[in-house]
Amino acid sequence: MSLAPEKVLPSLATVDIDRLISNLGLVRRISRAPKVMAVVKANAYGHGDVAVSQALAYNGADWLAAQTPEEAIKLRAGGVVCPILILGYTHSAYASDILHYQITPTIFDYQLAVELDRLTPAPVPVHIKVDTGMCWAGISVKDSVPFIKSVMKLPKIRISGLFTHFAAADSDPEFTKRQADLFTAVALEAKAMGATPILHASASAATMNYPEYHFDMVRPGMMLYGVPVGGRFDQELLPILSWTSVVCDMKVIHKGESVGYGRDFVADSTRVIATVPVGYADGWRWNLKNGGFVLVQGKQARITGRICMDQFMIDVTDNPGVEVGDRVTLIGKDADEAVTVKDLSGILRTTPYEILTGLGGRTKFVYKQSGKEAEL
Repeated sequence: MSLAPEKVLPSLATVDIDRLISNLGLVRRISRAPKVMAVVKANAYGHGDVAVSQALAYNGADWLAAQTPEEAIKLRAGGVVCPILILGYTHSAYASDILHYQITPTIFDYQLAVELDRLTPAPVPVHIKVDTGMCWAGISVKDSVPFIKSVMKLPKIRISGLFTHFAAADSDPEFTKRQADLFTAVALEAKAMGATPILHASASAATMNYPEYHFDMVRPGMMLYGVPVGGRFDQELLPILSWTSVVCDMKVIHKGESVGYGRDFVADSTRVIATVPVGYADGWRWNLKNGGFVLVQGKQARITGRICMDQFMIDVTDNPGVEVGDRVTLIGKDADEAVTVKDLSGILRTTPYEILTGLGGRTKFVYKQSGKEAEL
């Protein structure tokens, strides 16, 4: 069916808030923990951080998690009022911003704790991250108890949370248990010293697979966005994003004629080629030239030639009736066919995380709830 508005958007990403809320409900249903921290780092995994955060907070997320001070400040500037944790590194130069915007930092740089203690007139809550085996940011297990002791000596710093991150909750039960045991031992020592932190460790895969490690709060990310994570409840997740464009041009080419840069595709017969105005500048990955497909009029159409910065081409020879203006589905469902982020990650030999967080460029995002555009 051709689209005929006065202005046709080259690329439109639609986020379904009802599905987001359904996925949050699944987290609530399967979690043993009383609290949920929804992870909205990296622009809510490419879905739009402020809009998604507002919807999650309004519908019962107890906490939100950003990665950097800038991400957290953007949420506050966008009107998000629920508690926000910065998961990653915060330099001590941000201490005044932490206090002004009432954001909770993760402490693994003692200087930040010192600066917060110096600046604040009232107790400041912080979380401490224990590295139990991921070997990235955080305090190593052997150093964690001395570090906690040193932070507790600062009179205006309150350790309100303690957390870790599982490295292989989707694939290695033995290593996951080892991490959980190490974390539990540190938490017991912290409590023996008088700390009363909220404990959290489970991201999406552990939220699904290991209820015994839910502690006081779970920390789902990708499952909220409806992408399978290697968990027991993957089939119940609802993908919340669709990404569409339009056919903007069509050509008939003949045997020996080529398509795109480098002449990677040379026709061996007469073909009908359509152009779609989305390229790698918008997050449509260059390597999709090798096996990628989209949907037009409810049927698959194979990508032909290289992905360009601003457009790519598809072969619609076997899709009779395609016209300029027809909708093209890059991610999502059309009639009985679907193309998923998982499909694309398989073609590209990458992770769905990379695909979603790279989406953007000139793409317009809209948010829909109950079939109507949501005011977020």
